[in-house]
Amino acid sequence: MKIVYFLILTVGLFLVGCSKEEPAPLPPLKPVDLPTNVAGLYSGKLPCDKCKARMIRVTLAEDSSVVATETLISDSIKVDSLKGSYSIAGEKLSLVFAERNIRWNFKRGDASGNMVLLAGDGGVYTNADGETFDLIRIFTSPKSKESLADSASVDSSKTDGAN
Repeated sequence: MKIVYFLILTVGLFLVGCSKEEPAPLPPLKPVDLPTNVAGLYSGKLPCDKCKARMIRVTLAEDSSVVATETLISDSIKVDSLKGSYSIAGEKLSLVFAERNIRWNFKRGDASGNMVLLAGDGGVYTNADGETFDLIRIFTSPKSKESLADSASVDSSKTDGAN
């Protein structure tokens, strides 16, 4: 008798598990609006002959000013801040840091706002391995120390009232 109940239970579970119940369709996603201006935060890598890596983080402001943080990695790590301005001519974006006599030219790329480094002849710069050097647009800015401190004080005030 136990075997019959076991068989009925097994067949019942099998039939329930094999039902073709379709999940509800997902709602359509809203299209993402990407900013069309170039102002914003970018991060990328630049060529470096005398170091292992040359990383940059660039902030382009609405007033055409630019602040870049350059990190050179070799036997040690050197971080440098650069301040300058940028200009746009068609698809070309030029960053100029006059006090250090530095100019970087980038071609504005795809719809996501990413840019690629240009060589002196105006073509896309590639190294011996065929690698290009891009600035990737960061759409979510990292939290500043002040905003992290503010959120910590809000969280602590919530827990203080609960005690």
